[in-house]
Amino acid sequence: MKFLRKQRIELCFHTCEQRPFSDILPPEKATLHYPQWFKNISPKTEQPSMRACPGYIDFFKKSIAVPLWRDYEITYSGNNINNIQIAGVHSDEVHHHVEQHHPKQWGGGFPNQPHLKLMSPWLITCNTTTPFLISEASWHKTANDYIIPQGVVDFKVNTGSHVNMFLSPSIQQKTLMLEAGNPIVYITPLDDIEVDIKIKDVSVDEWRRLLNYRFSFKNNYKKTLNLFRKNIQ
Repeated sequence: MKFLRKQRIELCFHTCEQRPFSDILPPEKATLHYPQWFKNISPKTEQPSMRACPGYIDFFKKSIAVPLWRDYEITYSGNNINNIQIAGVHSDEVHHHVEQHHPKQWGGGFPNQPHLKLMSPWLITCNTTTPFLISEASWHKTANDYIIPQGVVDFKVNTGSHVNMFLSPSIQQKTLMLEAGNPIVYITPLDDIEVDIKIKDVSVDEWRRLLNYRFSFKNNYKKTLNLFRKNIQ
């Protein structure tokens, strides 16, 4: 009986951030980032535990953990974000590192939960058309201060990796602290493949060249994907 080898693909994370960013906070196999509570579970227990949970273990084996790239301090109340401080970023430059979208875009969902997009320093490329699930690093969260909705991305045609989140409802003013180094999202291939991770420092010019090509007013990603699939057939 022959066993077919899994296809191996390359996922490359490009950044033009200052050194040593790519050396100290790189995306890595999630198995290198098991949460501390998981490490605290005794492997010798006679009772079933998460250490033997195949769903958990297999998910970590397949996934990539993306650590948060800077400390964030976000102060908000109700639907309003009152102040954002980002480590290493001057207050005049904060708007380059975060964005907010209008609630009309999600049709009344997530009431009283302010939206925030963390602009990622990583542009991601893949050498094949492979769908990846982007999901909240929920196994690493210690409090329910925010949610990150899931999404599917094909990095062959879309290089962006920004993180959209909704903050937990709070009438009173509240400050959310997000610490660099803690996984913020998982990236998981939806095909049964092996993923080789590559980290690459690039110039600002190369970074700009890797940005998504925009040619349409609407549905740019979907149109790009459809055209790409048509042209490689």
